[in-house]
Amino acid sequence: LSGVPTDRRTLTSVLKDHIERGAASGRFAGLVGAVVAGEEILIEAARNASAKPGSAAAPGPDTILEIGSVTKLFTALALSAQAHRRRVDLNQPVRSLLPPGVDVRSGAWHEASLQHLATHTSGLPRLPKGFFLRSLHRLDDPYADFEVPDLYASLSRTRLRSRPGTRFHYSNLGMGLLGHALSRNEGVDYGELVGTLICAPLGLRDTGVSLAPDQEARFIQGHDRRGRATGPWHIPALAGAGALLSTPSDLARFLQVQLAPDRAGAEGLEEAIRATQAERFSGRRTGVGLGWLISPFGTGGTLRWHNGRTGGYSAFLGMTSLAGVAVLANSARSVDGIGTELLRAVTEMSQ
Repeated sequence: LSGVPTDRRTLTSVLKDHIERGAASGRFAGLVGAVVAGEEILIEAARNASAKPGSAAAPGPDTILEIGSVTKLFTALALSAQAHRRRVDLNQPVRSLLPPGVDVRSGAWHEASLQHLATHTSGLPRLPKGFFLRSLHRLDDPYADFEVPDLYASLSRTRLRSRPGTRFHYSNLGMGLLGHALSRNEGVDYGELVGTLICAPLGLRDTGVSLAPDQEARFIQGHDRRGRATGPWHIPALAGAGALLSTPSDLARFLQVQLAPDRAGAEGLEEAIRATQAERFSGRRTGVGLGWLISPFGTGGTLRWHNGRTGGYSAFLGMTSLAGVAVLANSARSVDGIGTELLRAVTEMSQ
């Protein structure tokens, strides 16, 4: 990563400034950001400047938060890792990993592949059939009562929005189905799938679906858009779309191996990581790799990114060829703007 600044104090100053200004806005209970540039990993946190003493504590490097749809990057990497181990094929039909009889009405369903799910080009809608009305009864935890039988039943009533491979339609259903299919193929649950394929090799000790007893004290309280305390989300059937919890330290490490898999100790995942970053479909506004969304950035640059949000948390991961950033909050307000501005500042320093 030639050109990356080695002045740790300058990087720290830029990171701290963006995080403190974000916290000063009063929109977040707590805010934490990480910058990955070269061999540097820097993390800074701040709490809501207007909060009463003793409330709305700021998350720190090892604080555990829900990361929402950033989970999709792990699901896509699990697919890529399985493909490189020849456990699956990217062009393999999704139906081949599901029980016999699970289908949708559209005949084009038989063309939908694992890669289509990972690139949001399967034609599946954003959410399962009938999910919205069901979620109104559990707004505090909308996915909790949606189990695997419900997933299968919804697929049988779903019509594709477009023929697989022809259009980009962001789909929680599609990525959740991918996570379920890959887990079923290995005979494990989603948490074990990600833990074995990704977290253990990369040393991500605090990334998973459930909390061990020693982790529970580090799971920070979430807050809704109005600043009210919220409970955690549970996503049993569509875990691959948004069920993971993680820490700023783990996500910084995840970005580090994305930026330099050969030098950052990716432990056999080098090719799988590079495969997720390659653009596989170009839409009108954005391209997409396996999981990664790809957008123009700056003068001739490229941004690979993903965001996430649950009822009480928000997250943003982004990287250019020179640097990466992660921004997380224990509030359900978007941190995308802070993340992109921070990444722009760090990237400009690195050129």
